[in-house]
This record gives sequence, C-alpha cells and structure tokens, in this order.
Amino acid sequence: MAKLIHIVGPSGAGKSTLHVSMHKRLINEGYNVEALAEPSGEMRDFILNYRKRKDKNALVETSLFSAARLRLYEEQILPRMDQQNLIFLSDRGLPETYVYQGFLGGIDFNTIKEMNTHIPNSDLYIACISNGEKAYSRLKSRAERTKEELSPNETPERINLLSQYFSRLGEILPNVRILDMSDLSEEKAIESCYQMIKPILPSHG
Repeated sequence: MAKLIHIVGPSGAGKSTLHVSMHKRLINEGYNVEALAEPSGEMRDFILNYRKRKDKNALVETSLFSAARLRLYEEQILPRMDQQNLIFLSDRGLPETYVYQGFLGGIDFNTIKEMNTHIPNSDLYIACISNGEKAYSRLKSRAERTKEELSPNETPERINLLSQYFSRLGEILPNVRILDMSDLSEEKAIESCYQMIKPILPSHG
C-alpha cells in the first residue's frame, strides 16, 4: 500500500528542488513521507570516497551501490510496504546505477538487474533532464555561493550526455516519466512534477 517514488536526474536539472517541494506538499496533504538517501548507513562514506578514486572500477562501484541498496530496502522499506498513507521519496537510486555505471561505465544492464533482483520497481520514476548550458549556469551560481568545486559530471557537455541517458531509462525500467526542466520556471516545474505523482497517490486510510 505504500508507494515508492524516485525523482532523479543529472546535477543542475532541478531534482533536489522538486524533491524538497514534493516532500513538503505531500506532508501537507496528510501523507507520511519518508525521504530516502542512497547510499546510506555505514557504507555511505566508503562508497562516496570510492567514487572519487581515479582507479575506480565500474563493476566494483555497481556492487557497492547494490549491496548498500539491498540493506536499505530490507531494513527500512520492504517491512513497511503495507502501511497506509506512506510514501518513500528518493532523489537517488537504481536509475543512477543504470545511468552512471551502465550507460557511462559500460556495465551490462542484465548484470545490474541481477545485482538488484530483490529491489522492487518503484511506482514512479521521474527523470529530470535539462539543457546543459542552463543547468551549468545554475550550478555555477550555486558554486559561487557555497565555494564548492564543480565535479567532472557538472560541465555542460556532461549534463547534456547524462540527460540523454536519463531520457532512455524507460528502455530499462517501467513507470518512467521524463520532465524536461530546461525552460520551466520553478513554479511550473513543481506543478508538473506533482501532476505526474498525483495519479499514483494512495487513498488516505
């Protein structure tokens, strides 16, 4: 009875803004909303640090994310799937593995699927995409405020490539909707996202 929703996409596409806005809106509508973070738990720092290594291996990376994901689902999600009014909302997850380790890293999609056999498909995957230059402009403004350096995945060219791959998630996963954020105002993007989510919302118990 609980619902699983992912809002995913490359940096700068606006997924974090949508995630925060949907979290607040759904709570205001009376739902119990639980935000998910991947990777989580005691493996989080190790995995994130491994991703920064120059000698990282895409298959090892896939295995690490899959193991951490299995633990998250078996400990925090699957035991609660029969709860009424519960929505699990995530801004990262299995779609990123298909994009970053699959499309980019060259890991066969069947291998990723086998590593995630016990992970149920989400009720909805919203893949946010954006024009690279526009997303890069947003990221650059954020970096100037936070003094954080941009990553190799945050160039206009890389964002365009990642947006292409996120657009193809429907070839691999069910229940995928694409939301092009390039020319949407924040208000319009939030409303468009909500209209995608609204049809799958559980009835209040």
